[in-house]
Formats: sequence, C-alpha cells, structure tokens
Amino acid sequence: MSTLRHLYALTLIIFLSTHSFAQTPDACSIPMPGYTKLGEFEGHGYYLSDTLMNWVDADAYTKANGQFLISINSQAENDFIHGLVSEMVLIGLNDLEEEGQPVWTNGDSLVYTNYSDCSWCSTNDENHNFGVMVPWDGTWILDHYFRSAKHIIELPCGNLTSEIEMACPNDIWVEIPQGQLSVPVTWDLPVVSTDCLVNDTVIISQTMGAESGSDFIEGVYTIGYQAVDSCSSLAECTFTVTTTMPQDTGCGDLEGFTKLGEFEGHGYYMSNEASTWQDAKDFAEAAGGYLATMNTKNENDFVQLHLGLEMVFIGYNDATIEGQGAWANGEPVSLDLSYSNDSLSDYAVMNFWNGRWVMVNQWVYKKYILEMDCGGASPTSITMDCPQNMEVTLPEDSAFVQVNWDLPTVSTTCTNDTVLLTQTLGQTSGAYFEQGNHTIAYAATDSCGNIETCSFEITVSSAGACGPIVGYTLLGEYNGHAYYLSDEALHWVDAQFAAASDGGYLATINSQAENDFLKGVIGHSLPFIGYSDADTEGTGTWANGDSMTLDLSFNNTDENDFAVINFWAGTWQMVNQWVTKKYVMEIECGAAQGGVAPAPILTTSSWKPTMHDIYPNPADDYITVRLTNPQEKNIQFKIYDARGQVFLSEKRTLPRGASELEFEITKLPAGMYFLQLGQGEYRRFVKMD
Repeated sequence: MSTLRHLYALTLIIFLSTHSFAQTPDACSIPMPGYTKLGEFEGHGYYLSDTLMNWVDADAYTKANGQFLISINSQAENDFIHGLVSEMVLIGLNDLEEEGQPVWTNGDSLVYTNYSDCSWCSTNDENHNFGVMVPWDGTWILDHYFRSAKHIIELPCGNLTSEIEMACPNDIWVEIPQGQLSVPVTWDLPVVSTDCLVNDTVIISQTMGAESGSDFIEGVYTIGYQAVDSCSSLAECTFTVTTTMPQDTGCGDLEGFTKLGEFEGHGYYMSNEASTWQDAKDFAEAAGGYLATMNTKNENDFVQLHLGLEMVFIGYNDATIEGQGAWANGEPVSLDLSYSNDSLSDYAVMNFWNGRWVMVNQWVYKKYILEMDCGGASPTSITMDCPQNMEVTLPEDSAFVQVNWDLPTVSTTCTNDTVLLTQTLGQTSGAYFEQGNHTIAYAATDSCGNIETCSFEITVSSAGACGPIVGYTLLGEYNGHAYYLSDEALHWVDAQFAAASDGGYLATINSQAENDFLKGVIGHSLPFIGYSDADTEGTGTWANGDSMTLDLSFNNTDENDFAVINFWAGTWQMVNQWVTKKYVMEIECGAAQGGVAPAPILTTSSWKPTMHDIYPNPADDYITVRLTNPQEKNIQFKIYDARGQVFLSEKRTLPRGASELEFEITKLPAGMYFLQLGQGEYRRFVKMD
C-alpha cells in the first residue's frame, strides 16, 4: 500500500526544475549606471561620473554604493588617468582629519604624490582640503568645499559579491476534509532583496516539492526555493506543508505505544520499547490488543507505510509446527510473506523497505505492532482484474511491434464508488514493444482509501529461426545469431562441451556493437564467453575458431586463462580453470540481418523507454538503472521519497537500445525512494545508512 498510495499522490503533483546559473560576472566587465568607463590598468577599472558633485557628496555617494574615489599609487597609474581626462576631476585625496596631512579616502597608504607647483591654484590651508587632478599636467591640488566636478571611482577587477536576503513562507498545517484523500494547498512566493551593484533583479526558482495549488495527501512535505541575482549570489530557503487526516474516533492513545493509524476499523500501534517475540505477544495482550495480524496485502501495505525505518515483530510464527505458519491471535493464515525460515527461526519481523516478513530466532529483540478492534465501520474493498498475459511475435524485418490491451476491470464496495486507476509500471496500451519480457502494472484507489494492484506480462518474441532451448534463457538475437544464458554454472571447459552438445558454442564477440548488445541483456550475470588463452599464454583465441577482431580482456595471468564478461562495463575478466559460472551460448539462426532491424515509422508519442531493474538494492552510494529505449531522446529522471518529496530532477540522454545509467545517492537520508522515468513508470529502491 505504501508504494501505490504515494504513486497515486505523485500523479497529482507537478514539480518545477531548478534554475541554471551563469558564472559570477567580472566587476570590470559590466556597465556602471551613472558612469563612463575610462579603462583598466594593472587589474583595476576606472570610471568617470556623468554628473557633477562636490567632494564630500561624491565621497558619501560612492561609499554608500560600496565604492571609493580613486587612489593613485604610482607615476604610471597617474599618467594612465591623466591621458583619459580633459577636465578637472575629483580624486580620493583629502586632509579633512588633520590639516597638512593628506590621506586617501579608501585607506591606502600615501606612497606616491604629484602635487602641483601652480602658484595660483595650489593653496593648502584649512579651507582647501579636497583632492583634484588638473587636466593640463595631471598634477594634484587641494581645492575648497564648493568645487563641483566629475569624480573618478576605482574598482578591483574580479568577481562581484553580493548578499541576498530571502524569507520563505511560514510552515503550513492543513487538515484534509472528511471523506477526501487530498487537499489543495497554496502559498505566496518567498520575499527577496539583493545589494548587487549590477541591478536589483532576482530570479526565484522552486527546487523542491510540489508547486503552490497542488493536491497533497496526508504527510509532511518540504518546499524549497532558490534565488539568484545578477552578481550570481545564491540564497535558499525551505518550509514544510503538513497535511493530516481528520482525527480518528475509534481507538485512542496507549501508554508505551505510538499510534500509527486506523485501517478498516482496527487501530495499529508501535511499541516504544523492544522485546522478544514471546514477551511482545504477552505485552500486547495485556494492553488490550494482540500482535498484528495481516489478512490482506492492503493491510500489510498500510502497516509498512507507517514503519519509517523500523523492523518490527508481527503475530506470524511457526513455533508450534515447523513450516506451518500461524497467527498469535488464532486467526487463519490468508497471507504469507515470510522468508528465511528454518528450524531456528520461528518469529516474523516485517521489514520497512518491501513489507515482507523475515523469520528470526527467539532471542531477537525488536519493537512490535499491536492491533486492536476499534469498533469502526464494516471494512470495504476493491476488486481488480488485469488482462491475461500476452505473447506477441515481432513482424518480419522489424525490431518493434505495437501491442494493445483493455484497461483492468475495477469495482469497490466503498459507498462512493469512484475509483482512480493509475498505470504504475511499463508502457501504455498502443505503444511499440521490442523483443523481451515486459511487465505492465496498475493500481486502483477508492474514496475509502483502499488500494488494489494487478499486473500482467507481455512477451515479445523474434520471428527468427532460433527458439527456446531447455536449460537456457534466450537473451535475444543480434545479426542473425541467438544468445542463450545457461541455467547451470559450469567450469569453462565443461561449458564449452555443453554448448557444443546443445548445437551452439560459447559466445564469440567480433565487434564492440555485439559486445554492447550482450552486455545489455545479461542482467547481473557474470557469464563465461568463448575467449581464452589456455593454449598460448597472452594469445587469445575463440572456442569456435573465429579469428580475433576484438579483445577486452584484463586481469590476465599465467593462472587466469578463461574470460568472464562483466555486466557493468562489458569488459572480459580472466579467471582460472576452477571457477564455475553460467555461460552464454551462441547459435546461428540463419541469414545475417545486419544487426537489429530498423524500426517502423512510428508517432513520437508511442516511443517510450522502459526501466527493467535497479541495482544494487538496497544501496549505499550509487544505484544503476537498466533501460531499453526505442530511439535516442532526452528523458527527465526524478527521485522521490515515500512522501512525495523530490530529491533529484535531471535530464539524461538515452541512446537507442539497451543502456545503463548511474545515479549518486550518497547524500540521501536512509529510507525508501522511487526513481521515476519521464512521466511514466516508477521503480522503488532503498537507501541504507
């Protein structure tokens, strides 16, 4: 239920992509409003004001904008400025603080001077305190307060800096109306301002969560925004939207437990403390309930949804008769999701990532789920039937075939008989499918919160001469040859004889394209191929005698003579004669087809990629997704958590055919996530600590 309920919710949410930012601008490369750029000298830019001011006003104006009047520190700098002005201009020199002791207004040391010897214009007394460069020889005078002139500012060239102030809306709390599964939530955009000297433009982009006005199901959602100004400074802020269902009226709180929720008139509680299974059974009964009983997949999904990252005891056990499960409260067993069951492991623990029940021994301590009857309404349910499995043959000289089917039939016993039907896996009816097995899955949700799922398989077979062979799985056909993966693992030499006895030979790879095809269809296997250097060390040969045109071998030593193709890179690792592996058998099916046949002309909307697998799962740092794609195209990928919060949104270019993509998940918190392909199917994975 956890997966499907949130998949349903995600169909209601539209996510915005993040904004792309340019590099920080160089201070000397941008126009300065109110100034004319004179030029650059030794890493500094010089600007002449367009308006006249007295020195005091010019000094105050420039400082208010984070700038300073020019300071001149060498004859070369003075000559540079003199060559660019044709009028008297204000410079940063002054002796306001101490008469007769001029200083630069920006704090620079006075290491160079160029005072004028003009007898009529070089007066320096208490009424002449402000620096001016004269145009006729570039010397300096100290002038009176009332001198009005243009002024020069000096800026160091390099990246501009600025600070953005940004305030997000306050956290939002909303209760979902009675009888509804979701509620629309709206908010205002963040308030932003910047002190960037270029301009006050700020671009706001939403980086996390659903947009304002979207429908939210029960949960806590983080909404994030990002702001960038013309100086490329960046600020971020977040807030939360919390939506809750109306208060339960049946089962109340229990001391020592945390209430998870109610389902079909029963309340479910997680203990605050861990204990053994037998003690958990006694504690639950003493508290007026019993260790939780899972009678349907919907009930199991409901509990799994609320586990967080906990693994908890439920009432299932086979302590009385090994291999014969029973519930602690005596109810008959109608659902069994147990695994890892042996004579020492008799007690069920539900895991949080897929809801299955791992069997453990009597000494294990875990928290547990207590269930009690709340005296609520009679339970409701959904009935759902998917189409039957389908087998389709590719048309001659075609790599794809169009497949159509009817939607599942659905009914509900809920008073409001509205049912939302969502396809959760695979391509849609009417799409074009390539050779292989394709899973199509649907989920149905009614107004009472019930969820039901169903799925069916579409098997697309080649029209070629090669068919199934007992003891092997057909991987596919390429260039008129079929490739089979053995069911049994053998030594390389034994695999060579087995392939020959079954009418084929260990796979021979004559091109990079053939190697890429094989890499794309072997799944997570590390099977033998026909390459070896057992006869002459360092000289590779093929088992069927073909000449060598491609060599991707590595780890080759005197002891390692036999090639295994790896699934992550397609290179060939050399191993010794004692290693046992499955193997790839190759058989010629008939006339060469020149590779995969070209696809028929299709409408663009019918060409949809398909996800086949995510591995490793659970994962720590990276996940890899295996896909097939009818044509090269850009696809949007998103990673959500179980509550619909988006953690990654990016476009990748998918090549035509089989491929693998890697995603880094190092920064994700531990928990359950979904990888979404475009606007279509999802795959679930678990991030471990």
